[in-house]
Parts: sequence; C-alpha cells; structure tokens
Amino acid sequence: MPFTPGLPDLDSFPFHLWNRLYRRHQDRTALIGYGPSEGYQPLRQALAEYLRNSRGVRCSAEQIIITNGAQESLSLCAQVILNPGDTVTMENPGYRRARIAFQSAGADLHLAGLKNGSLDVESLTKHNHTAKLLYTTPTHQYPMGGVMPASDRLRLLDWAASSEAWILEDDYDSEFSFVHKPVAALQGMAEDTPVLYMGSFSKTLQPGIRLGYMVVPKSVIQVFNHAKEMLSGHSPLLSQAIVADFIEEGHFVRHLRKMRINYREKWLHFCDLARDKLEPQAQLIASSAGMHLVLATPGRNDLELSKQLAQHRFGSTPLSFFYPDKSLNHGLVLGFANTNKQQREDCIELLQSFLTHSFS
Repeated sequence: MPFTPGLPDLDSFPFHLWNRLYRRHQDRTALIGYGPSEGYQPLRQALAEYLRNSRGVRCSAEQIIITNGAQESLSLCAQVILNPGDTVTMENPGYRRARIAFQSAGADLHLAGLKNGSLDVESLTKHNHTAKLLYTTPTHQYPMGGVMPASDRLRLLDWAASSEAWILEDDYDSEFSFVHKPVAALQGMAEDTPVLYMGSFSKTLQPGIRLGYMVVPKSVIQVFNHAKEMLSGHSPLLSQAIVADFIEEGHFVRHLRKMRINYREKWLHFCDLARDKLEPQAQLIASSAGMHLVLATPGRNDLELSKQLAQHRFGSTPLSFFYPDKSLNHGLVLGFANTNKQQREDCIELLQSFLTHSFS
C-alpha cells in the first residue's frame, strides 16, 4: 500500500534494463545449479568496489557474504556472535526485527537512548556500559532519522575496542541523503575495526530480489561462511548475476542518483503538507534522508490512527511498535517513496480529519 515504510518507488524501476540483463543470463546452466554459499564472485567483487567508493568501506571481495536480505544478515550475526545470556545493546526506539533476531538467540537486550535522533554515544560511553554486540543504524537511525556525527562514530569505535564488543552497523538508507553527503561508514573509519557491516538491495532496487550483503572482518570469514552454508546455502544465483552486471555497468549508481532526486521532491512536498495541515496536533520529526518520515502524535493512539489509514488503503507503522519498553511515545512512520502527489495530499487530509478526534 502507499505509505508502507521501506517500499521504494517501483514505478520508477528501470525494468527495461533489468529485463535485458535477465535475458543475458537466463540460459546459463551454471546459474540454475548450486553455488557458493558466500555468494557469486562477480557480485562480491562489484560490491567491494562500490562500497569502497561510495561508503569508505575497507574490504576485499572475500570479506563479503551475499545473504537473502537484511533479516538473514541479522540472523547470521546472532548465530555466530551470540551465546544465550550475552548482552546486546540496541537503539531505543529501534528496528523490531533486529530485536526479534537477537532475542531468538537468547540474548539479553540493553536499550540505549537517542540524542538528536541518533544513538546517544556520550551516555553509552560515560556509563562504562559493556555488551557483546551493539546494533546501530548510524547513517539514518531507524525510525527517527538522525545521523550520527563522525566524532561520535570514532568515539563509538574506541568504546568497542576497549570493551571488546562487536558493532553491527546497519547502513540503512545511506544512499538517500538529501542535504549533506553521508558520513563515512563506521567500518572504514579505522584499520581492523570490530564492525560487522550490513546492507540490502530491497530499498535501493526492489524488495522482490531478496538479496542483502554483509562485510565481515577477515578473522571471522570462515565461521560466517560456514554459518551461511548451514543456514540457507547459496542465495539465488541468477538474481546475483543480474545485480552484478547492474552495478558493474554503472546502472546502479545512475539509478540511485535518479531516486535521490525523486525522493527529495516527495520528501519536501510531504514535509510541507505535514507542517501546514497537521501542526500542532502532530509534530513532524525532522530528518534529511531516507524514504520515510515520522509524525509524533502525543495523546493519540497511534495503533488506531494506523488502522484508520489502512481502511483507506494507506500503509503506516505505529511509532510505539519501535519501543520494546512499552513507551507512551505515539506517532506514525510513513513511507513516502511509493506515493504520488495526490496520495500524499489525500493522506494528509485524512490525518487532519482523524486528529480532530481523540482515540482511547
């Protein structure tokens, strides 16, 4: 549905290019058999170069593991890194599916607060907190949208080294920054960082591809490759071959450039509508990147608001879902990437009407 968080603008996807690459590879028998669990080598090589150039990630192709999406990356990390009873620190609010993956591994969760919409690194380090793993979305905090400053990233790396902790860096939405150039990835800000880096093609290309990737330190390549083999084996080789060519031939970078312009226009329009029509009943939580925005709705039941939108075939996620501690913070997470101008105007009109009533 329109406004479903995380859904890209599928109408703008270059299907003609994709189909041409599909036809190039569709008759290759090597792509319909079994393959290496760590991934299709040309894709790993293309990704290594792309991540070095675009995100400052320091890696070789051998450090990259192709996964069946972000959720499998989370599950792999939980399986390899964690033992029952280990502590995992997560942002609060934070990504619900990451929380589920870590709890399924028997981890104890420690919830870390935010400052200016991103992880409060000063508070984390000041209180000498320790953890086996810290999961963070530094380049576009999910869902609040803050960007962790470079100084905090370096401080976080120092904390991880002194605490002997792993950092799982989910580089969520790093490709869609509308105001400033994205801060470099944590993984590449120093030599031999204790960082597990993850990304996905679900939002940059299309969710149906079901491909993600991890960059792991050289010391754990073998154990991660073995875990991937045991968990799911290889990811679909035909899709990997298509994505490899899509990146190698420059289509990926051009597509991202087009989508940044596209999403920035939609973001500006949606933000203007929200400020003009919904305040002060709802407050727009400022963000300068990504494919969604957050509306705070104090005193309103966000689950009921979300249900009301769904009755009009508009998606959303209640903000309270992102707080595992049963917070009273209410609001809506609304994706705008998969919307048109009329839908954005209709959604704001509906919300304006809903917000004139109280929900219990």
